[in-house]
Amino acid sequence: MIKFSHGKFPPQYGEIDNHKYTTIVHLDDGSNEFAVNVYANGTLDSHEKPCFDGPSVDTESLQLVLQRMAAKPIHLCLIVGKDSPGRFDMPSYKSEKNNISTAVKKLQVVGRLMQAYTHDEMRMGGFGNRCFQFVEQNGDSDLFDGTLSKSTPQIKVHILNSPRTVSDIRDPNVAQQNSNATESGWLFSHAMELVEQSDFYKNDGTATQAACLYLDTTWDKELELILGHAALGGGTNKVKMAICGSHGIHSWPSNFQQVIPCLSDNTKLTTEEVANDNNQCGTSWETFNVTAGAFLHEIGHSLGCPHQVDGVMLRDYITWNRSFTSKCINKNARFCHWNRLDLIRFLYHDTFSLIGDDFTKVKSTTTLPDDSYDDNKLPSLYLCNDGVVIKSSSGVYLVEVTIGELARYHKCFLPKRYGGKGFNHELILNYGEVCKELAHQGLDTNNLSLRVLSIGGNIEIEDFTSMMTSNDQSMQSSIIISDFGLGKGEIRGYKSLPLGRKVNEYQIIGLDVANIATVRVYHGNAVDGIRFFHSKASNNVFEKMFVQLDSSMMIGKESPHYSDFKIYENETITKFHVRSGWWIDGIQVETSLNRKSPMYGNPDGGNLSTLDCPNEKSRIVGMYCWVGKWLDLIGIIYSEDL
Repeated sequence: MIKFSHGKFPPQYGEIDNHKYTTIVHLDDGSNEFAVNVYANGTLDSHEKPCFDGPSVDTESLQLVLQRMAAKPIHLCLIVGKDSPGRFDMPSYKSEKNNISTAVKKLQVVGRLMQAYTHDEMRMGGFGNRCFQFVEQNGDSDLFDGTLSKSTPQIKVHILNSPRTVSDIRDPNVAQQNSNATESGWLFSHAMELVEQSDFYKNDGTATQAACLYLDTTWDKELELILGHAALGGGTNKVKMAICGSHGIHSWPSNFQQVIPCLSDNTKLTTEEVANDNNQCGTSWETFNVTAGAFLHEIGHSLGCPHQVDGVMLRDYITWNRSFTSKCINKNARFCHWNRLDLIRFLYHDTFSLIGDDFTKVKSTTTLPDDSYDDNKLPSLYLCNDGVVIKSSSGVYLVEVTIGELARYHKCFLPKRYGGKGFNHELILNYGEVCKELAHQGLDTNNLSLRVLSIGGNIEIEDFTSMMTSNDQSMQSSIIISDFGLGKGEIRGYKSLPLGRKVNEYQIIGLDVANIATVRVYHGNAVDGIRFFHSKASNNVFEKMFVQLDSSMMIGKESPHYSDFKIYENETITKFHVRSGWWIDGIQVETSLNRKSPMYGNPDGGNLSTLDCPNEKSRIVGMYCWVGKWLDLIGIIYSEDL
């Protein structure tokens, strides 16, 4: 047995198994000195009380330093119905108090375990002593079984009192596991509403982060449903959210001395009393793993992690206990880890920041307003002979090729301090090499998707395979063969990625950018249309899919309000800066003389992206769009055949 003694905290013990031990130690701010004693014949009883005879056989000291970070935190919350009895599901063999106070303690303890586990994963992954931050407050000694003499910082749990009844929360029609539910997303949206109405929410231009547990979750053995429960993570640009139910917290410890006993509790449970979530909660320790692990999984989603091929984001948390115990019930099972791609996302997330970080964090994860950055653009992607060119002024840190939703191929660009070369601002992803690598793994390459993660935001191409392999010359193809009104015969034009709402039909025009005198943008709080006036007579005559109006070309439609931007002689249009979401919010023209028009439309709407050519050899030869209530979609067509 091994014993860690600290002047402020109660001693912590760990059993040595095959020369290995695991224990949880508590740190105070600043330097922490531990006396470490090893006992030859020590054991721990079911209440984590040590039993040993004789003096220690070895003694050592350990120094650990804790420095708290002022990074963007997560708010841990407990949602309570307005007529809640303040109780959660508990099997009859449990003797602890069943009330809101106990639920809060369980959240505080498990929250610390989530942090310790993620910290250890980041450290072993080579990314330093990092973990996500919870909001904290000074707490009493209850989390140390009443043996702590003074208060110490603990995770703050916000009580969110719902205006809805317990019956509303337990309505089968909002239960996620009910295949016939009519409002299965209601619990998530309700939690979002409560956070936005809370005293800690700040509508300050960056997302508030929250992880919420519904207290009034219950197992209905007649319906065979867990009511008042949904395991979901995600959110909006206002709130990043994770939610879960309380149906398994009876298995969680309510103080740190109970951690190992709870992770070793092999008591069999019955659905006459409590839920067997996903049929993986037959015992108390398994319930602890599955329900705490599922909550951590959803927090992962709220921090930007998709599902992965293994790890926490694939439900590998059913063996989560192995990370905390030396002697495990399931000792032959593999360890659960955060996938490396999750760790890379965390590295660039401001919640994981360390003092001294000399690399930029993803803009939407910081405490500053998202639109306060001069460079907050999404990446641009262009077809080339070998694959695709990816450009990002803010910097790409990860590219993933996925099959289904799981990443099977990736390229990462780590900071120099972690062995990388820093952000990549322009790269070529060779499609043939990707397919060869995936085929070598025995994977089907017929339906690939592409994710590009940058400091300014992410893009995802769901039809990457069809984009790279289509020989169709229709409007839906990425390649268009035409003279584009340039009088130079047929040339091969490539469509940029569209911005705005995804549709399957387009209106297309050819553009002679060297022959444009004025750009007229029709707009209000969104863009309705764009007309390009020629400086001399145009030969631009197209098929029906092209639109020509006298001495001008137009995409979209006219509206009463418009703005004109004059193009000088010997000046050409080189790119368009676009704000878009479900439609085109705003557009800005940039020229070869580095002049920029105002952002016409809504300068703060949607995400900011740039439509330009992939290299100096290319030139804009056309544009395409789709018109709904406003201009819903826009893209450029470019070519090197000039």
